[in-house]
This record gives sequence, structure tokens and C-alpha cells, in this order.
Amino acid sequence: SLFRELEFKKMLREVDEQAPAPAGHDTTVHIVETGREADALQARLRGASATAIMCWAQGSAEAVVLAFAVDAGEAWVVSLNRQAVADARWPWLVSWLADPSARKIGHDLKTAMRRLARLGLSLEGISGDTMIAAYLLNPARTEQRLTDVADEYIGRQLREPFQPSAARGNGAQLEFSAGLSEDTAQACGRAVCAVPGLH
Repeated sequence: SLFRELEFKKMLREVDEQAPAPAGHDTTVHIVETGREADALQARLRGASATAIMCWAQGSAEAVVLAFAVDAGEAWVVSLNRQAVADARWPWLVSWLADPSARKIGHDLKTAMRRLARLGLSLEGISGDTMIAAYLLNPARTEQRLTDVADEYIGRQLREPFQPSAARGNGAQLEFSAGLSEDTAQACGRAVCAVPGLH
């Protein structure tokens, strides 16, 4: 759009906030909360040749939302804090994240690595980062946000899953919640499902 081309960021954010939620592009999003759901996610990731992963901060410290996609049509969303990482459901995930042979692609994985490190988790096996690719294609763009890159290169309109409210200040994040809202999970799922299309 013209606003994106001219980089009118404040106007873009205002337009995005007032716009209806973008179409889901037939994305199925699973919120992983139970042991059975965690087992289903593990089975899905086990045979994947590459997995898209996204990570958002949730709360002021040591809490994240992780989203996974093996293809552009199905996503798995997990909310974790340090206590949840120690839960009996997640030892396999800790191992999978640190496994260099499990290929992972994403957008801004350097930030994901930093966020996961706060939980004592390691992220290995990175084989592609669409943020770096977008920078190489257009280094003049001041921000390489996934919402902008997906819109420009694959025509997919995304919504930022976590929008800090004005009351909390510009850099604030949502407080940690083990149970994600359906709306937030859908936004996370659609975002991670855009990555395979960009890769």
C-alpha cells in the first residue's frame, strides 16, 4: 500500500487497528494446553523436514508464546513461562528446540533466541530467517516486520498478535496467561503460517 511504501508507520498502525481481522486463509490453529495436545504437536513436528517457528514475549519477563507450522495451513500455539517449561509435558520440546538436526525457519529468530534464553532454552537448527531475506531484498526499508513483508511478497494481510495498549506505554507487553485468547492464538497461528510461504 501507499502508506507502507512511504513508511507512514503511525498511520499504518491506526489503519490496522480499525481494520477488520484479516481472512484466515483457511488456517487451522491449535492451542496447545493439555498433554494430549502436546503429544499431537510432538507427532506433527517429528516428521517435518522444516518447521516454521515464531516467538513473542508475553508479560514483563520470562514468558513467551511460541507458534509452529509445518505448512501454510495448520499452526500450533503454546504459551510458556519458566514454570511451564519444567512441566512434564515439555521435555521433548526443550530437546527439539535445541536439536540442530531439526530444521527451523522463522522471522526475526535472533529475537526468538534471546527470548527463549530467558527461559533457559536454546534454539538450534536455524536454516532460514525471512527477516534477513527481506532485508537483503530491500535494505532501505526501516522495519522488516512480518506483517509488512507478508503483505508485500505473498499478499497476506496479518495482524500483530500483541498490540501494547497506550495505557501500558509504548514498549509494554501483555501479562503472562497460560490460557491464550482465541483471537490472539489465531493471530499467532496466521503469522507463523505465513513463514513457509515466504521461505
